[in-house]
Amino acid sequence: PSPRPSHSNSNNSRIVQRNPVDLSYVSQLGQFTGVTYKSLQFLSNGVLSITNDGTYYYVTDNIYNRLLKFKLSDNSCVSQIGSSGTGNDQFQYPYGLTSDGTYLYICDSNNNRIVKRLASDRSYVSQIGTVGSGNDQFNFPIGATNDGTYLYITDLSNIRIVKRLLSDLSYVSQ
Repeated sequence: PSPRPSHSNSNNSRIVQRNPVDLSYVSQLGQFTGVTYKSLQFLSNGVLSITNDGTYYYVTDNIYNRLLKFKLSDNSCVSQIGSSGTGNDQFQYPYGLTSDGTYLYICDSNNNRIVKRLASDRSYVSQIGTVGSGNDQFNFPIGATNDGTYLYITDLSNIRIVKRLLSDLSYVSQ
């Protein structure tokens, strides 16, 4: 098997690529920049998600408030979106990230929302959430995963896992 980016390493502001057979080090992407903004440098990166076809991977950069798309074969940055704020193309500490192949679901932690975007071009589709503890509210959502039918969200400060339908993001349970 070919080496794949295996995890983000936010304390060292990099993505480490490891061999999936023996987990030996292969390479790394990114480095600490302090205040310099560059596409392959991170101040603090969040979560990584690989596309279903294994062609691309996405990384949330929670300090620069952006989502980056990389080509898996050579780790080249294909595109990035985001800036600091509350608009459709803005984030405040994006962290958790998952994809169902068609859509990306991003935990926009400080905005207390989940943002749904097309995986193909990262265009905005919809969002759910406001601050609180109700069915459509979050308090620092930090993690997301899915099983193809449901989206599971780790709502950190509410100390719960929220289950929602992927099709329309409607509430199922907690």
